[in-house]
Amino acid sequence: MRHPEWYPNWYKGGYPDVEKILREMFSRLLTGVTVVDYLESDFVERLQDGESFLRIARTSGHINGDQLRDQARVQTAALTPSRDDSWELIEFVRQTYEAVNHGGLFVDGVLLRETGEVVGPQLIPEQIRESRLVPVTHDIWVGHRNGAITDTYPQALQSMLRAS
Repeated sequence: MRHPEWYPNWYKGGYPDVEKILREMFSRLLTGVTVVDYLESDFVERLQDGESFLRIARTSGHINGDQLRDQARVQTAALTPSRDDSWELIEFVRQTYEAVNHGGLFVDGVLLRETGEVVGPQLIPEQIRESRLVPVTHDIWVGHRNGAITDTYPQALQSMLRAS
C-alpha cells in the first residue's frame, strides 16, 4: 500500500491492480514497445517517429468472493507504425495470455490466470479511427494478495463502525 496512513490498522490490502501487473509483465517481456494504460494525445507524432505501443485497459469485471479473485476483463491493444506490425505484436500478446492460461503465472507475487479470449482481434471502423490499432479482450483473474485476511474485514469494519 502506498498510503497505509489512510486506512485502519486492520486493513492489509485487497486485490492487486490487474492493469499494473500486466503493464509490468509486458514491459519486462518487450523491448522497444511502450506499454501504457492510455494513449497520449501526441501518439500519432510518436508513431511517425517509430515508437510502438501496447495499451492495457481494464474494461469491466467483478470480484468472485468465494474464490478470492478479481475476475477482470482486460483489453490489450497493439499500435505500431504499421498495421502488419500491430497484428504481429497482438499475436505475441495472445500467445502470452494463452501460455498463462496453462497453469497460471506468478507476477510480483500475484497469481495471474487467463481464462480465455473474449473478443479476438477486430477493427470496428465506427469505434476505431486508427487502422493500425489492433485490440483483443481477455478475461484475466488475479488472486487476493492476502488470501483469507478478507475473512476478518467484515468483523473489523462492523466493530469500527459501532465504535464511531
